Amino acid sequence: MKQAILYGVGDLRIDDVPLQAEPLQPDQIYVETEVSALSTGTDLGNYLGILLMFQAPLNTQDGLGIQTQV
Repeated sequence: MKQAILYGVGDLRIDDVPLQAEPLQPDQIYVETEVSALSTGTDLGNYLGILLMFQAPLNTQDGLGIQTQV
C-alpha cells in the first residue's frame, strides 16, 4: 500500500509499505483509505517548519475511507 510519511521539514514522501494481513480482532474494523491529506494546522506547520511538534517519521492522520470488513 502507499503511505504518506513526513520525514522532516519539506520532506514528504509517498512510500510503498507492506499491508499487514493479520486477521481482524472482534473489536477492529478494516478501512481502505480513499483520501489522505495534510491538515492546515499542525501537519502543514510541521511540513513548513513553523511548528516542530513531531518525531520523524510522521504518518498523516486526516483521511477518508471505506469500511470493508468488521
